[in-house]
Amino acid sequence: MISRSSLEAACEAAAKVNAVLIAKGKLKQPAPQIIKVGNSFRTSADLFTSEYEINEAPIAARNLLTKGHTQEEINQFSGAAVSTRGRYLNLEERTRNPGERSLYLHIQAATKQAID
Repeated sequence: MISRSSLEAACEAAAKVNAVLIAKGKLKQPAPQIIKVGNSFRTSADLFTSEYEINEAPIAARNLLTKGHTQEEINQFSGAAVSTRGRYLNLEERTRNPGERSLYLHIQAATKQAID
């Protein structure tokens, strides 16, 4: 029989994987599920999200922030799922395509503290 702590660890790991896949747009947001966060329970609909524009950041910073390895390290450190969205648009492209989203990071986590 699986111990309760092993089951909880598996649920937490599955929730993190799902959050990463949802943030990357590879998994649609499912119906709200109950997730254990610390000693409390939340629904998956309670996830916090944030967006951070990086289109105008220096190229070295953009390259570092968009690497999968960097995003995985952020996830391991904070528990927040980070994914790159949009695309780099220079000034000419932004004027020509005003409706297109420029490069940004989409951050999703179970707590506001993890987002920060």
